[in-house]
Amino acid sequence: MRRLPSPSFLPWLRSLDRLRGAVLVSFCVVAGASSGCSFWATRPPSRSELGGGGCTTSAAAPVVDGVLGAGFLGVGVAGASTQACQSCWVDLSRGVQTAGVVAIGLGLVEAAAATYGSLQVAACREARKQLEMPVFLGSAAPRPAP
Repeated sequence: MRRLPSPSFLPWLRSLDRLRGAVLVSFCVVAGASSGCSFWATRPPSRSELGGGGCTTSAAAPVVDGVLGAGFLGVGVAGASTQACQSCWVDLSRGVQTAGVVAIGLGLVEAAAATYGSLQVAACREARKQLEMPVFLGSAAPRPAP
């Protein structure tokens, strides 16, 4: 089989392939550093204060982390399973595969953050529920109304 001569811009495109891979990885690192908000945005209930103190009852942060985690995992699996292009002038598959593996890692961090945040919110809601329960002196069961 006869090979075609290489165009003069092909080395430039190969360096662009490396640059694109680095940009994708850098984007994933920055996105990962700014995510996982359940780790810092949810506060567990305080054991020293009645009703949990100023703990977090909103499930917004764990839901956002769950959605981002699912998105990162989906994009990561799609990127990591990219096949090499045999008939292309420029093969971008190596950079896409690397970014896919990084996205899978970010998806796992997001899933861990969503789980942690959900557990903290559930503990806070349980502490608040304990505060709202009436305490009856003398018996554990409520008395009927007269």
